[in-house]
Amino acid sequence: MLGNYAGRKGKANPLSAQVGVGCHFDKKYFDHIATYCFGFFNYVLGLGVILTNKQNYEDYDRMIVKKNPERQAAPLIKKAWSLTQGIAELYTVTGCYKSKEHFFFESDVTNRMHTIAKPFFFLSALDDPFFGANVIPLDHCHD
Repeated sequence: MLGNYAGRKGKANPLSAQVGVGCHFDKKYFDHIATYCFGFFNYVLGLGVILTNKQNYEDYDRMIVKKNPERQAAPLIKKAWSLTQGIAELYTVTGCYKSKEHFFFESDVTNRMHTIAKPFFFLSALDDPFFGANVIPLDHCHD
């Protein structure tokens, strides 16, 4: 999120510098998580999002049901069995994205890395047993 914010703000970013720790959130991340360990983590992470945010989704639906019934989360939660499909679909509808591809594009920090104007230190481990080099955008790194 911070990388995306820094990329969108560019020179108007009020922060002097930023540090991002962990995996990189982009299409490579989604592709990796969908296949890693035969998709087991895709299912577990999707289920985790649903379980930890159940009350938030219920509150959200109560707030938008009158003006935007098409954006309700409840019908999508019942079908959300994975992070890369179900949760992406949920975020697409509730976030008013045109499509899942649009959500992926807008969430992707890789296509904005060149617009980060303030110092940003991304910390990831090449030998991370879960992600490793599979999701680090080494071809987009620069000073």
